[in-house]
Amino acid sequence: SPGTASDALAGKNRIPVETQERVRKIAKELGYTPNPLGKALQTGSLPLIGLLISALDRRAEFDAYRTYWADVLSSATLAAANRGYALVLLSSLESAEVRAIPYAGVIVVDTEENDPDLSDALSLGIPVATDYVQQDPRIGVRFRAEYGDSVPLSLDALKEAGAKSFSIIMPNLDDAVWVRNVESAAKEWAKTNSAKVEVIELAVDGSETYSVLESQIRSGHNGFYSLMPVDEFMLDFKTLCSERELEISKDIHLVMLDEDRTGELHDLGVAIVGISADDYSSSIVNALIDVVEGNTDKKLIDIKFVLRLPEDD
Repeated sequence: SPGTASDALAGKNRIPVETQERVRKIAKELGYTPNPLGKALQTGSLPLIGLLISALDRRAEFDAYRTYWADVLSSATLAAANRGYALVLLSSLESAEVRAIPYAGVIVVDTEENDPDLSDALSLGIPVATDYVQQDPRIGVRFRAEYGDSVPLSLDALKEAGAKSFSIIMPNLDDAVWVRNVESAAKEWAKTNSAKVEVIELAVDGSETYSVLESQIRSGHNGFYSLMPVDEFMLDFKTLCSERELEISKDIHLVMLDEDRTGELHDLGVAIVGISADDYSSSIVNALIDVVEGNTDKKLIDIKFVLRLPEDD
């Protein structure tokens, strides 16, 4: 029936997965795409999803991770388009003109405690998706990507590779949710494994990374986990190895928090632990649209870290 076809294309839970897949397959064969204006008449809002990156207000952090945020924006745009929505990148919701646009929903990422951007989004009275640490009952979707979870995964891999002395190098972002529990997770792992783990916080722009890396390597540390921006870190690491005669040896083991860009790192024998920007963005966008369209209740998305080891020599 038309109702079943409509609900299947909208992904509503009452329709069996097999039926949804069959309807979508036929719709694709027929060249059917949802009508955005028709959807707007149904929902009373435009088929627009706002994406507000709070790090835009913290310029040094945003610049340092610009390649990652570009990946997030690209993936989120495609995920929204696949559901018949357009994604709008927002720098803030302060102006009346921007607030007056009838968004279907808003995503606020990389928030701080009591984040003003999140408060502005929630005041619109529409579905909002944001970091899991925020507890406001008005939030439609909370997503959890706790970087502390990546610590035991990474240190276990370094230990298995033969590392004896461990260092975690991360940006100094005391107010950022995503690095909050890294140090406590490292202490817990060190206690459980009877090992010493040094946590070093550096300037987010990477200006201190080069000298600290050299000092750590020369002092005998051979197990490194870096949460620093990948591009700048790899330049420093390669420069150290080529110009300062600190050759990459079997005694130095490195894990990078990378998010998707792994080619050159794997060539150097580097293990990767990270979250795919595509998986991260798509899961959040689709969960928010499900709430917007009434396909699901409020929920928490748990985004997992994945360890990718380099190919054996």
